[in-house]
Amino acid sequence: MIDRNNITNRTEIKLDAPVSNVADKLTILTERDGKRQRKIYRFVDGAWEKDDAKFGFRWSFEQHEINSLDDLERVVKVASQSSTKTVIRGEPSAVARIAQNEQGFVLRRKEMCFDPAPRRWAMIDIDDFSMPGYNVAREPEKAIAALVREHFPAEFQDTKIAWQLSSSAGLKDPDMVKVHLWVWLSRPMHDDEMKAWCRMRGFPADMKVFDSIQLHYIADPQLIGAPDPVAQRWGRLEGSNDEVKVPHIDVEQIKADLHARGENLGDVVPGKDVAEILSKAGDGENGYGYHAPIRDAIMLAIRTTHPAKYEQMRGNLKTQIREAVLVAPRGGHHTLDYVKQAISDRSLDSSIDGAIRRENAQIMEVSPLPILMPFENAQAVFAAAFADFERFL
Repeated sequence: MIDRNNITNRTEIKLDAPVSNVADKLTILTERDGKRQRKIYRFVDGAWEKDDAKFGFRWSFEQHEINSLDDLERVVKVASQSSTKTVIRGEPSAVARIAQNEQGFVLRRKEMCFDPAPRRWAMIDIDDFSMPGYNVAREPEKAIAALVREHFPAEFQDTKIAWQLSSSAGLKDPDMVKVHLWVWLSRPMHDDEMKAWCRMRGFPADMKVFDSIQLHYIADPQLIGAPDPVAQRWGRLEGSNDEVKVPHIDVEQIKADLHARGENLGDVVPGKDVAEILSKAGDGENGYGYHAPIRDAIMLAIRTTHPAKYEQMRGNLKTQIREAVLVAPRGGHHTLDYVKQAISDRSLDSSIDGAIRRENAQIMEVSPLPILMPFENAQAVFAAAFADFERFL
C-alpha cells in the first residue's frame, strides 16, 4: 500500500452502529442517442486495441429499490447487458424528473439534475493494481480474493463482495488486477465519507467514482478478432458478513489533516503546473503511482491550452511525461513493463485524445447553467464565455 493514502496509524477502529432494514436506490442512466457506454477491443497484429466508450449528452434515468448485495448484484448484472446503460450515485432532482417527463431526457449536471445522496451500496473501482504470482485471466477469483485479503482493512474481511472485472482486465498484463467491487454497507454513506474512509484506511480505490454524477461503467467489453482470454468476468467473494461494517469517520478532521499536508480528499494529484504534478509520480512514500499523475498532468495541459494548439503541444507533453516517469521511484506494485506501456505512444495518445473529449464534454454535461434561461441572461452568459475564450488568442 502507499502510505500517503493512509492518514491514521490507529490499530483500533470504532465501528458505527449498523442500520438495519434500510432500503436504498440504484440510479441507472441510459444514453438516449445510442452512444455506447461499452468499450470495444480489437485484436490486431497480436495485441488488443481499444475503442473507448462514447461521451453521452442526453440521458434518461430509472431507479431500482435495493435491500441487499443480492439485489444490487442482480440489478447491475441485468443493466450490464445493455451497451448504453451506466450507474451513478446521485439522486434525480425535481428538475430532472420534470425534464424527463416533458422532453424525454436529462443532462448529467450536478445539483441541478442529480443531487448527492448517501448510499448503502458502493462500487470500489480498482485500476492497475499489480498482484505478482496471480493470473487474473485464468483465475480471477484467486487474484481478487488475495487483493482484498492483503490490501483491504478488517471491515472488508470475511464479507460478501460481488466483483466485475474491468473491460481491459486480463487483456495485457496477467497479474494486473482491474476490478469493480460491489459492496453493501452497514449504513448509508455520503460521497465525501467514502473518500475519507478510503484515505483513513488506505485501501486502493479510484475515488472519482465517489461523486454524484461520475459514471460507473458496467457493460462488459465487446471483443473482436479473438476470444476473450478471461475465464470469468463476474463473481462473488463469500463470507459470513452480509455487509461491510463501516467505521466511524470524522470527515472534517481528515480533510484538515490532508489540507495541512497540501493534499485533498479525492485522488486528484495537487500541483500548480504539469511539472509539479508529474514530480509526484512513482511508488515512493509520497508518490501517487503512475496512472493518476499522468492523467491529471494531461488534463491540466488540455485545460490550459487553446484547442488550436493541442497538436502542437502533444509531442512536448509526451516527452515531459516520459522524462518524469522514468526517473520516478518504482516499487513492487508496478513492473517496468507496466511503466513502459503507460508512457508508450499508444497509451499517451489515447489518454490525450480522451482528455480532449472529456474537456469538450465537460462543457456540455456538467455545466451548472440551467437548461433554459431568459434571452437577456443568455446574452450575458455568451458574452462572458466569449471573453473567456479570448484569453487564449
